[in-house]
Amino acid sequence: MPIHAKFADAVKALAATNADKFVIKDIIDSEDGLKKFGIDTPKKAAHFLAQTSHESGGFKIAIESMNYTAPRLLKIFKKYFKTMEKAKEYAGNQQKIGNLVYANRMGNGSPESGDGFRYRGRGIIQMTGRGMYKDVGKIVGLKLEEQPSLA
Repeated sequence: MPIHAKFADAVKALAATNADKFVIKDIIDSEDGLKKFGIDTPKKAAHFLAQTSHESGGFKIAIESMNYTAPRLLKIFKKYFKTMEKAKEYAGNQQKIGNLVYANRMGNGSPESGDGFRYRGRGIIQMTGRGMYKDVGKIVGLKLEEQPSLA
């Protein structure tokens, strides 16, 4: 039994014009499965769709881009980039940026571990961090921590 008769219409309305049609179909087809995770009312479904649509840019972004210019690094990651000189050192290097800004948190190791880039945002919810990959992997029965690309 679907959560709401207009669930599919809502998914399509939130989707960007260039959203992946297979992702849209998967979301619509998974409606009944959402109940397993406590998304079992129209209000919860609306919250889920709003959050996932936002996180994935209208269901078109499957993996977080860490490709930032120096000025954007100064604006987005102020905590890590306090000078233009440092921002320029990292600009355009996705691995280096991810490893710095996601280091030593969310279950990730130091920048040298490579965890920050390895466990950057993926999926329509943009799960981020080694800890979340491990936890979600257990829930869905996949070894996401060992194979992050499965996300």
